[in-house]
Amino acid sequence: MHQPHLPPELIGLVFDIAAARKDWDSLRAYSLLSSDYIYSARRHLFATVTLKLRSQPNPIHIRDVARRLQGLCDLLRKDSHNSRFIQTLEVLDSYPFYESQWITQQRSLPAFLDLLEYVQTCTFGCEVGFLDWSTFGVGLEVSLKKLFTSPRLKTLSLCNIGSVPASVFNPAVQYLHLNNVTVDALTEVQEVPFSTTQPTVVHRLCYLNVRTVSAKNTHSVRHIMEAYPEQIRLIKWRCWEDAPSLFGASLSGRVDIGKLPRLTKLCFRLSYGNIGRDLLGLIDLLDTPSNPLTELRILKIDILFPNQSAPHRMVEVRDHTFWSWLATVLQKREYLALRQVILDLTIHGKPRTREGRRENSVAEFRAQIRHSLDRLFRISTFHTTFKVHGFRQDRP
Repeated sequence: MHQPHLPPELIGLVFDIAAARKDWDSLRAYSLLSSDYIYSARRHLFATVTLKLRSQPNPIHIRDVARRLQGLCDLLRKDSHNSRFIQTLEVLDSYPFYESQWITQQRSLPAFLDLLEYVQTCTFGCEVGFLDWSTFGVGLEVSLKKLFTSPRLKTLSLCNIGSVPASVFNPAVQYLHLNNVTVDALTEVQEVPFSTTQPTVVHRLCYLNVRTVSAKNTHSVRHIMEAYPEQIRLIKWRCWEDAPSLFGASLSGRVDIGKLPRLTKLCFRLSYGNIGRDLLGLIDLLDTPSNPLTELRILKIDILFPNQSAPHRMVEVRDHTFWSWLATVLQKREYLALRQVILDLTIHGKPRTREGRRENSVAEFRAQIRHSLDRLFRISTFHTTFKVHGFRQDRP
């Protein structure tokens, strides 16, 4: 077969366009045209590797995942250069749903993980259900620790995992996502062993995105914050949003944001539930910083009201102590650097006709809460933005 004569820039553009369109069939066909095209195609074909079960539209069963794992192991062992192409890895189980626990059962998974040295983004855990780290075999634990502590890893997302050991957290990770995760206490920042084949570790954790459903999750977040106080700049905190929570308030426990001197933006997303218990937990959190937050510029609070069909007719909502306490807390000297407070409320907003009068619950609720927040709007040291939306399914 003749060697290609097109400029390499033009050939690369063709591959990039096919990848942008997710035209994997064309990329596979391109790789067969010439030996010069194989690596160009694989750079896109293996950029993201996903291992998880799926029921529809095209079912993926445990046997399919096992076959993919073995095929990837064979490919990487045959030519280790292919491991450079795997930049994003997603490994998600669904135990105990679908009678699956394939992560702990597939012996080829640790071997596959050991072959990866260039992963920059990793998602690991349970998509639905919950896994406990203690159920992992020694081989899987070692392989996961090696992957999670790789200096090349920039983003780590853990989902629905319990008893995660402190030693697997990597100070080189820039973005850390914890979705219903419990971890052991971190007594000190974990160091990654130096290797001449890997870049030097730089402590760069700056973005912490968490979802908590229990006090145990909150304690785990506190451990992370205390282990990396000098790096964290942005926190996005999503609290338990389902009303019949079996775990209690997810914002219980003392979390000291005053230990984060470089924190610039703090975001919360929580549900009012039935009595607004997490709102009170948020006030406790904001009320107890041990030091002034000299770098904090933006505070964003999203509150959802999924259980209130007509919150504009509920006195207990508009008279909740959260609205007045928020103003009291943010007037403290610890928040003198704050420049913007954003409040975003979401309610059921279907237009209704009541006693012959058409009412707009969103507009009425906005006016009521605006009055409850009067003290907050009078604070001149920062600007307050306030919005009320209807849930998407309620919109016309």
